[in-house]
Amino acid sequence: RVQDERKNLIYYLKKYGIEYIDTYETMTNGKYSQKDLWNGHFTPLGSEVVCNYILRSGKFDNALYK
Repeated sequence: RVQDERKNLIYYLKKYGIEYIDTYETMTNGKYSQKDLWNGHFTPLGSEVVCNYILRSGKFDNALYK
């Protein structure tokens, strides 16, 4: 079910030209357990992992250094 919803969301984001950062892979890459990253909301570690991923994505480089 998650995969279907994700696929549908990505389809519409691309269809309407909406930029996005897909953090799903960083949450499911096996480096940390889901319990370590998520408990109904991001845990502190989950927040750190996702924020670091977003910062390293390069999407905000121009905004951060203006």
